[in-house]
Amino acid sequence: MTIESRRFGRIEAQEEQIFHFDGLPGFADAKRFVLLRHDRDSPFEWLICVDDPELGFVVTDPRQFFPSYPDRPSPELHRAVGQQSEAPIDLLAIVQLREGEPSLNLMAPLVLDPETHRGAQVILDGSAHELRTPLPKPKAKANED
Repeated sequence: MTIESRRFGRIEAQEEQIFHFDGLPGFADAKRFVLLRHDRDSPFEWLICVDDPELGFVVTDPRQFFPSYPDRPSPELHRAVGQQSEAPIDLLAIVQLREGEPSLNLMAPLVLDPETHRGAQVILDGSAHELRTPLPKPKAKANED
């Protein structure tokens, strides 16, 4: 399948690469998304909507920045993508940029089932995580002499 976008250019995607959502808050008609790596060495990816190719989100695995996230793994995350068991799931956080400062939406992660290619956004009720959690600053590399 070829996806044409002014914003992202031409994207080639196979059907098995597409994740199916029931819709996202604020984007009810956005149902099919493809996940594309931003850069091989980058922790960020693009989640691009097949139904509206101009719609895309920068996402990342929040555990790269916050290893203990989520603070309490929940059956709710598995149920969101139709799983009854503790099968592997992928968690992604949408990256937001406000006043030049990047943050992650840890309150409502995206849950992806790599087996069935179902996806959902889950609001973690009662969680201490925030809608805009600042991304940690990269550590400066020590000088090599």
